[in-house]
Amino acid sequence: MGSVILAILRSLEIVGYTISIPAERAFFADVTWKDMRETSYGLYTFSFFLGSALGPLAGGWGGYMTILDKPGRFILIQ
Repeated sequence: MGSVILAILRSLEIVGYTISIPAERAFFADVTWKDMRETSYGLYTFSFFLGSALGPLAGGWGGYMTILDKPGRFILIQ
């Protein structure tokens, strides 16, 4: 049952992200100079996927689990 709920929530997240993509691109088009748009799109995409790669590492890696004790302070437990 829990995996079904997780799949439904993940599907809703994907739909929401897909809906937001045109607004994100319009925002970049509005706030960047025309000759810098490719760079801004590239940096945004790079940072998005870098966060996707580093997020699981911050969540737990190498047999350790991190806990956010206070804002900005992590505790490693095994």
